Amino acid sequence: MFAIQQGPWKLVPETKGSGGWVEPEDSGLTPGTDGQLYNLANDPYEKNDLWGKHPEIAQRLTELLEKVKREGYNRPLNG
Repeated sequence: MFAIQQGPWKLVPETKGSGGWVEPEDSGLTPGTDGQLYNLANDPYEKNDLWGKHPEIAQRLTELLEKVKREGYNRPLNG
């Protein structure tokens, strides 16, 4: 599973649940989205998926993650 964080924002693309063995009872996931987006400054336990409320941030981080995967980075990026 891939994820990317930039500032307070964490994006987990194309997921089905929490990434664990079972779906949490109150996952906070937004149905019908391509992933999960969290503001870790306000939601450190990742209970409130903001993908639908901040599509521009989800798009930006999705593009950044695709670039990282394409270019093979394996260390934290600045920016």
